[in-house]
Amino acid sequence: LRTEAFTGADEQAVEHMLEYCQYVGVNELAWCVLANNSWGAWADVPSWPSSGSDRRHLDKVLAAMDRRGGFSFAACVGPEGNVTLGGKRYADMTSDELRQACFTLFDEFLDRYGSYQSLRAIGLGSQYGIHFAKRLAEAGVLDDVVAHIKARRPDLQVFVFTGGLGLHVEYFGGRNGGPTANDVIAAFEQGGG
Repeated sequence: LRTEAFTGADEQAVEHMLEYCQYVGVNELAWCVLANNSWGAWADVPSWPSSGSDRRHLDKVLAAMDRRGGFSFAACVGPEGNVTLGGKRYADMTSDELRQACFTLFDEFLDRYGSYQSLRAIGLGSQYGIHFAKRLAEAGVLDDVVAHIKARRPDLQVFVFTGGLGLHVEYFGGRNGGPTANDVIAAFEQGGG
């Protein structure tokens, strides 16, 4: 489910998204919350510098899910090769540097978001591809990072996407005469939903 049309600075947009999800029977959601250092950070994590995105977005989503109950969220971390963590490009880090940067990243993430009941999983990679998990595996630190996350929150599922860019196809992308996400939202709201 595309979220761009639902997720502005307005908390009502998040409520509309969840209302629609309940209407169609979707109670598990996942999307990339950390992608790059420019527009792609929707979570507030100090070691992940970014500009141009709403870093309060994930707080709004998880708080709304907790209020409603019955929702679970998988926060996906899918950095691109040029992302900096703690001031250094993650693609250029040694194994030890990458391990420590990931420990810091996920400690900061869980310090901020770990108390939300709706946070049920962390994806190493995202619907856009497996780049992050591949980099961690090549550096020999994937198992360490998973163990570190599980030590902090044993109940969290930690998973890896096994696809690439071709697997990311939105439900309402407007292809072949189908509706866009905005079309679906407008019809839902006009229908009294």
